[in-house]
Amino acid sequence: MYGTVAASLRRIGLAIVLALVALAGPPTWASTVDCEAIAAKTGARHGVPRDLMPAISRVETGLKQGDKGVRAWPWTLNVQGKGYYFPTRAAALKKLREVLDSGVRNVDVGCMQINYRWHSENFASIEEMMSPEANTEYAARFLTQLKDRHGSWEKATQNYHSADGERGEAYLGRVNRVIAKLPQQQPSFVASTASRLVQPEGQAVAQQPRRQAVVAARHGVLALASTPLIDVAGMAGQGGAVVLPESPLPKLASVQQQRQPRLPRRSGRATADRGDLIAQLRAEFAN
Repeated sequence: MYGTVAASLRRIGLAIVLALVALAGPPTWASTVDCEAIAAKTGARHGVPRDLMPAISRVETGLKQGDKGVRAWPWTLNVQGKGYYFPTRAAALKKLREVLDSGVRNVDVGCMQINYRWHSENFASIEEMMSPEANTEYAARFLTQLKDRHGSWEKATQNYHSADGERGEAYLGRVNRVIAKLPQQQPSFVASTASRLVQPEGQAVAQQPRRQAVVAARHGVLALASTPLIDVAGMAGQGGAVVLPESPLPKLASVQQQRQPRLPRRSGRATADRGDLIAQLRAEFAN
């Protein structure tokens, strides 16, 4: 009897523990290595736009880290499409050695998820490949090469992930969404042209403001627009919406002023003059 009760209590206790573990969610770790900060400094040395490399690192290795929220995690592997996070560098390297010993080569490594199959020959060892400094250094040089090859940072970002157009576009969208969440103390890389602020030539670019939609009464062509106007803090007009540039088309009043006055209807005299001219021309050709 006593043994049965004790066993029941143990089962209840185990169920409670398992429930608490499930509620707690995945473990969170602390690391003194900040992939995003290292990526930003490395990218700056190579002329990469300020937010691009930190955003790529977060997209590639983002892990919820307590009060910090989702941040890039340095000890990350992606083995044939499956992601692995490790609490320490040593644990990540141990798993990487096991995977490589099994013959698998399609492994993404470290802060910037450099693929072992295609890029490992550019590193002296897997330890160097896992190093946040060496990993971000290689990624910065690789991104710069892609930019030179494809002509823009947007295309470079797409091809960093995949040469497939649709997959690259989707990846670029994810990077842009991360960039929108980063602190905007100064102008940053925003690949989407719909998110750019165009400044008049010769003027300094203003601080990247926060955007919000404004529901306003619209007339004419604006009434046909599928989205409301955009309110840009610090740049909006007194009406609360961005002052749109004046249309290059001439105003209706100007067009009306340029119209030629109507010619009066021909009178009987004008008809007679025409008849005289025709008769004169016939006479000249007859001679």
